[in-house]
Parts: sequence; C-alpha cells; structure tokens
Amino acid sequence: MKIEQLKISESLSGSLLREALKSRERSFQIIRSIPICKDKVLISRLRKELECLESRREAISEIIRIGSDSQSKDITWRDLLLEITTRPLQLEPSY
Repeated sequence: MKIEQLKISESLSGSLLREALKSRERSFQIIRSIPICKDKVLISRLRKELECLESRREAISEIIRIGSDSQSKDITWRDLLLEITTRPLQLEPSY
C-alpha cells in the first residue's frame, strides 16, 4: 500500500511541477508579447489569459501548502514547487 501511495505522490508532484513550469513559460511569452501587440482585442485576450495563469499558479501553490507535511521526506519537491509558484514573474533585461 505504501508503494502505491508513493507513486501517486510522485506522479502528482511531477504533474504539478510540469504544469507550473509550462504556466510560467507561457506567462513570460505573454508578458513579452503585450508591449509589442497593436490589436486591442488581442491585448485584452492576452491579459485575461495571464490572469487565468496567475490564478492557476496560486491554486498550485495552495495545493502544495495544504498537501505538504513538514515531516515528509519529499521536502525537496515541495520546496522546488513552492519556489517555482511563488517566484515573481520578471523578465531578464535584454542586452
């Protein structure tokens, strides 16, 4: 039984990590696109998508906080997921 629980936990952590990384990358793409976009309708859609991504990021972060047990041996996964979901979205300066 414990082996099955471990696999489910690893699967959930992996899925959340993949989703958080994809969401973060898409958010960066949107943030880079908005300033160069000329179409007001498209800008509105991009902003709405960015809001949805932010909302999902917060939900993932909350799932991690609720589901995390401080005694868990899987602290590295939890910390990595929390870092990814709570790190502010900032663009690297282009040189």
